Amino acid sequence: MNSEAKRWFYPAQVFAQFTSSGEKPAKFTDKQESSRENMTNTAKDKSIASDIIQIFETGEMTIAPDYAQVTVVCTNVKDTVEDVKTSVNKRVEYILQTLRSHNIGKNCYIVDRSLMKKESKYELRVEISVQFTDFTKCQEVSNFLVEKLDVSVEISRPCFHYMPGRLESLRRQSCVLAVQNARVKALEIANSLNQSLGQARHIHEQSTEEYTGREHEGRNTERTETFQELMKSATVTVVTKVFVAFELKVKTKKRTK
Repeated sequence: MNSEAKRWFYPAQVFAQFTSSGEKPAKFTDKQESSRENMTNTAKDKSIASDIIQIFETGEMTIAPDYAQVTVVCTNVKDTVEDVKTSVNKRVEYILQTLRSHNIGKNCYIVDRSLMKKESKYELRVEISVQFTDFTKCQEVSNFLVEKLDVSVEISRPCFHYMPGRLESLRRQSCVLAVQNARVKALEIANSLNQSLGQARHIHEQSTEEYTGREHEGRNTERTETFQELMKSATVTVVTKVFVAFELKVKTKKRTK
C-alpha cells in the first residue's frame, strides 16, 4: 500500500461580495474568472436587485459492487468422447446440485461447453459462470467447492460488477449532493451576517473525479487479497465540485399589529 494516500479533499473556498450600485466589484482570481463571467451575465437581469454570495463546494458518493461473478472450470482428457463426457459431467452435475442446494436459480448462472480433439484424445472443457448478489453465499459456495472437488476443477477469485446505470446514477447523486452542501454553507454564512438566503442564480459543475478503492489506496501485489479486500478495491467513489451563486437579502422585520 502506498505510504502516502492521494488527497482528494481541499479547503472550502467561499467568496462573498457586497456592493452598492455605485461601487465596482472586487477582482476575481484566474480560476474564478470563467465562473464569474457566467454568473455576471445572469446577474445583469434587471429583476435581480440583491447581493450575491458565491460558494465552491464538493459532494462525495460511494457505492459497493452490486454482484460478484465466480467462474468454475472443469476439464479432462480421455481417449473417447463418451469417457471424457462421463468424467466431466459427473463433476458438473455436482456443481449444479451445490448451486441448487444454496437456492441459486438457473437465471444466475451460465454453462458453456467446449469439446476439442488433441491428436488421438478428446478434451472437454465446461465453464460455469455464477453471479452472486449475496456475497456471504458467494464465499460459502466457493469454499465448499474448493474443499470437495479435485484439481481438475478450477474456481476463480470473485470479480465484482455493477448493474447497468448504477454508476451514472452515482454521478448525478454526487452533483446534487455538492449543490445541497453549497446551499447549507451559504445559509450558515447568511445567518452569521444576519441576512436571508435567496434563490440560486448560477450553478456550475466544475469537475467530477471517479476512482476505485484500488486506485485510491494502492494495491499490495505481494500477497493474495482477501474477499473483503477485493470487494473494497472494486468500490467506486465519485467526487463532484460545483460553483453556486445565491442571492443574499437583507432580512425584513415583521410588522407588529
